[in-house]
Amino acid sequence: MKRLYILIIVLFCLPYLHGQDTIALPSDQVEVVKNYEAIILQARKKTFSVDPTQRDYDPIVFNYAKKNPKVIEFERPAPIIQALSYRAEDDRPEDVKDGTVYGSYGTLNTLNAGAAFHYYIEDWIEAGFQVDHFSAKDNDIAFQKMGKTEASVYGGYYLNPRTKVKLNLHGGFDRFNTGALAIPDSIFSTQEINEYGANLNFSHTSFENLGLVVRSQLDFNRIDVRHDSLNESLLGARISILKSINDKINLEIPTHLTQLMGAFDENYFDLKLTPKVRFKADKYFGYVGALFVTGTEISAFRPLVHLTLPKLFEEVNVHVFAKAEYSRNGFHSLISDNPYLIPSSAFFYSPEIISKYGFSLDRDINRLNVFLSTSYVRLDSTVNYQFSAVAARRFVTQVVDRSEINIKAKLSYRLSSSFVARTFLKRRIFIEDDIVVTYVPEWTVGGALDYKSLNKKLDLSLSLKYLSSRNYSIFPSGIGEPAPSPMDGFMDVSASATYRINPSVEVFARGTNLLAPDGAQIWFGHPIFERQIWGGLRVNI
Repeated sequence: MKRLYILIIVLFCLPYLHGQDTIALPSDQVEVVKNYEAIILQARKKTFSVDPTQRDYDPIVFNYAKKNPKVIEFERPAPIIQALSYRAEDDRPEDVKDGTVYGSYGTLNTLNAGAAFHYYIEDWIEAGFQVDHFSAKDNDIAFQKMGKTEASVYGGYYLNPRTKVKLNLHGGFDRFNTGALAIPDSIFSTQEINEYGANLNFSHTSFENLGLVVRSQLDFNRIDVRHDSLNESLLGARISILKSINDKINLEIPTHLTQLMGAFDENYFDLKLTPKVRFKADKYFGYVGALFVTGTEISAFRPLVHLTLPKLFEEVNVHVFAKAEYSRNGFHSLISDNPYLIPSSAFFYSPEIISKYGFSLDRDINRLNVFLSTSYVRLDSTVNYQFSAVAARRFVTQVVDRSEINIKAKLSYRLSSSFVARTFLKRRIFIEDDIVVTYVPEWTVGGALDYKSLNKKLDLSLSLKYLSSRNYSIFPSGIGEPAPSPMDGFMDVSASATYRINPSVEVFARGTNLLAPDGAQIWFGHPIFERQIWGGLRVNI
C-alpha cells in the first residue's frame, strides 16, 4: 500500500518535472559579435584606379583621367556568440592590413603604375595612402601627349566606438600637350595644372537608442593653372543629419555650404539643402524631398522624388523619378574635365542646374534582365564647348539653357555563371533648334561580353561602342561667331584579359580604341586617343 501511495504521488507531480539546460542563457545576456562588419564597411570605401572601364556621360563629360574602381575584399571571420557579462582581457579585434601594387607598360611609351596600403583596427584607428600615375610621353600629336599623377594619405581615429574623426590630404600634378603651333613643349602647347587639398570628417551614430546619425566634413581645395598663372580656391562645409522615425520612415537633411575664391578676384557663396523623407511600405518604397539652392546670383527650388513599385504588373518593376543636381562652373568643375580650356571671366562661375523627370521599367526574365527608361532633361546654364583654331588650339565655352529627351534601353543576358552578354542604346533628342549642341552624339549604341574560364582564374572582356555623328563649333580666326561643323560617327572597341596566378598575384593586358578611327580624335572616353595596348602585373600584399 505504501508503494502505491508513492507511485500516485510521482505520477501526479510528473507534469511539473522538467530538466534544466545548464548551458543556456537568457537572450538579453548574449550578443553576436560580427568582427567582419566594420571590415566590410571599410573595404567598400576602398577604391583603386586599376582597371579601365567604359562609362556613359550624361551630360557629356570630358575626361582625360582613368577612374577605375577596384574593391579590395578582406577575410571575414565567423560571428562569435558570447555572454555580455564576460569579456576576455586580450579579446581585441584583429588588425586588418591590405595593400596593392601594380604596374604596366605599353605602346606610345605609356606608363601606368600605382600603389596603395590600408591599415585598420576596428573601433580604434585606420590609416593608409594611395598613389597613381598615368603618362604617355612618346607622342606629340595634339591632345594626346600627357601625364597625370595623383596621391592621397589619410588617417582616422575613433574617439569612442560610435564617434570617429578622419583627415585626408590629397594632391595631383597634370601635364597636357596640345601640339599647338608645332612647337613641342613650348608655353603655347603645354598646359600644367596642380591641385591639392584636404578634408576633415566627423561622424557620430546613435541608432541603437536615438535613431540618429550626424556626419560633417570640412573641405579645402586649390587648383593652379600654371600656363595662365591663375588659381582658384574652394572652401566647403557639409553636415548631414539622418533620423530614424520608425522602421518604415527615415529623415535625411544634408546641408552643403561653399565659398569659391575665383581666379579673377571674385567670391561666390552657395548654400545647398536636399532634405528627403525615405519611406517603405509593403507595395512601394522611395523618397520625397527637394533641392534648395541660394547664393551668389542663384536662388532655385527643384523637387526630388523617387518611387519604386516592385512587380507592379507582370513581374515588372516601375520607377518614377524627379532628380536635380547643382554645381557652379569654374576651374574645379571644368578644367578637371577638359584641361585645354581658355580661362575667361565671361563664362566662369555660372550656376548650373540639371533637372530630370521621367520613369523607368525593369524586369528579370529567367537569365535576362531588361531595362527601359525615358526622361525629360532640363539644363540651366550648362557649358557648351567650342574649338578655337588659334590661342594654342584650346577650347572656349559658352553658357546656354537647353532641353533634351533621353531614351535608354539595356539588356543583360547571363548564359552561364561564367558568361555574360550586355548591350545598350541611348537616344538623345535635342529640343531647341537654335542651339548647336557640341560633342554630344544623338545615338550611342554598344555592348560587351564578359567570360570567365580556367576555374574562373581567367577573365576575358570585349566591349564596343558606336557614336553617331556629332556637331562642334570652331572659331577659324578666334573672333566673331563660331561656325558649326559636323563630325562623322565612329566605332570604339576595347578588350582586356586578366589571369590570377594566385589570390595575391595577377597579370593583365588591355587594349583601348583598337580601331583608332579619325572620329575618335575628339572623343574623350580614353586618356589617349590613338590605338593603345599595354600589359602589366598587380600584386595584393
